Amino acid sequence: MPQYCVDTSGVSHPYEEIPEDIHASLWKRVRDAITDGQVAVTQEIFDEIIRIQGGLGAYLNLNKAIILYEINGPCLSG
Repeated sequence: MPQYCVDTSGVSHPYEEIPEDIHASLWKRVRDAITDGQVAVTQEIFDEIIRIQGGLGAYLNLNKAIILYEINGPCLSG
């Protein structure tokens, strides 16, 4: 079950300020959290975060089934 609900700026701003090519271990942990099902977003946020440039946006898009939760999904209802 997801532990983190994020919005676009919670992902995009750190990705811009803390680049993946310099801070590879940090972004590996973020990717691992996504893969482990610990991160959830709504459809609206998903549509925004997949526009993030570079590998992270593509990675998020590939993991849509893992991170996308509807408004009544477990992430937002309790």
